[in-house]
Amino acid sequence: MRHGIFLVEIDTNDSPLSPYWACRLCDAKGQPEFFAAAATSSAADHLSKSHRIFESSQAADPDLSTDESERPKRRRLQYSTVPRARVKAIRELSLGLLIKTNVPFSFFSDTFFQQLAWQLDPRLSDQIPWSRQSMGRLLDDMYKSKKDEIKQELSDALTKIHLGFDL
Repeated sequence: MRHGIFLVEIDTNDSPLSPYWACRLCDAKGQPEFFAAAATSSAADHLSKSHRIFESSQAADPDLSTDESERPKRRRLQYSTVPRARVKAIRELSLGLLIKTNVPFSFFSDTFFQQLAWQLDPRLSDQIPWSRQSMGRLLDDMYKSKKDEIKQELSDALTKIHLGFDL
């Protein structure tokens, strides 16, 4: 859910224990609320009762902004043990997955996907910007860079190249 964040309790051996869901809206007010992640209905009940947010409407109290530009940005980690090249490769593969499977840009914001990525590599999942806005920017950047590469290859070709499209 975009109104909360999943947290996992870690024991002294850095092994995951119980997953929890924390309400971002309550946390922003300085009154954090935590719910067992397995019980999604309790988090949904909390959002509907405390913040008047319903699954179908996604509406909230007028005093709580849901405007993307006013939301607090995810804090970027300055120092990471994950190489940037690996993050870049995974972002590009993620974009390829979106394009090939024709799923929405919000696919990576799904709570199950987020938990899966965290279980596979917690350090890596925290480094990759999964939001639909980030993936949209990546698509635009990738398109521009590949377009320029193709133009250069076509202009450098030794023979004429004819492109045909079968619609």
